[in-house]
Amino acid sequence: RTADRTVNQVRSLSGKGKSFMLTCSFNGPHDPNATPSPYYEKFDPSKIALPANRDVREARFEKHWSRRIVADLGEPGVREFLRIYYGMVMLIDDQVGRILKTLEETGTLNDTVIIFTTDHGDMAGGHGMVWKSTEAFYDEIARVPLLIRYPRLFKPQQSELAVDFTDIMPTVLEILGQPIPDQVQGQSLVPFLARGESPNKARQYSFCERVNANAKNDRHVLPGTPASFMIRGHGWKYIRYRNSKPEEFLYHLTDDPGETRNLIAEKQYAGQRQKLSQELDAWLARTGWPK
Repeated sequence: RTADRTVNQVRSLSGKGKSFMLTCSFNGPHDPNATPSPYYEKFDPSKIALPANRDVREARFEKHWSRRIVADLGEPGVREFLRIYYGMVMLIDDQVGRILKTLEETGTLNDTVIIFTTDHGDMAGGHGMVWKSTEAFYDEIARVPLLIRYPRLFKPQQSELAVDFTDIMPTVLEILGQPIPDQVQGQSLVPFLARGESPNKARQYSFCERVNANAKNDRHVLPGTPASFMIRGHGWKYIRYRNSKPEEFLYHLTDDPGETRNLIAEKQYAGQRQKLSQELDAWLARTGWPK
């Protein structure tokens, strides 16, 4: 239904010869986990490869919904979950294909800036969890796709820039030749992806946060508000959990992409831990985190 409406809008707006902007938001893959035929039948649960890190579990997350669901489902249930999840991914992929085909048929494909991303990942069996119902910052849930297509400006490439959602708006503004407000936290990616500027001039780390609601249940962050933070970049990830008992995690993503070994207590990595901790503190200061 969402793809149908998007396709119809593209045809209608393209026919008028006017510029347009459309946001197409698919709910899946997401709970409620229901995948229709023929996508449900595309995957054999017995042949699905389970994540290699599925048995690497941190005690901190043992009572989270993501872990409890897997404990109740067992391996057959996890395989069924992944069957439905992968089927839904294929369904969404086909709908995105329909939209791209419509842009091509209307002659607007190469004149359209296309951005594909999502709001979060899914543990999908990693670390013995599914869904997003955990405070963990594992890559399965915190690292999301970001694809940008605009052949008039960008050549096909894969970038290792430290990027986050705040970069989308300034990137779009620069593509459109519009000014970027001074107070914008994000950075335009155009200089690095289109003009070949050195990545050293870009932000060097990505940050992520989980902030508890305050007593008034509004969006103001008050001093003492419980929160957890992550910094990621240059092949490393440092996490500071403060929601209950303070706890730190350090992962060498280059050597350990599955985040199976917490290096925080190993002396040879103390310098890396200190560097990332200081970078995180500097970011909190820049963004006005209340002490």
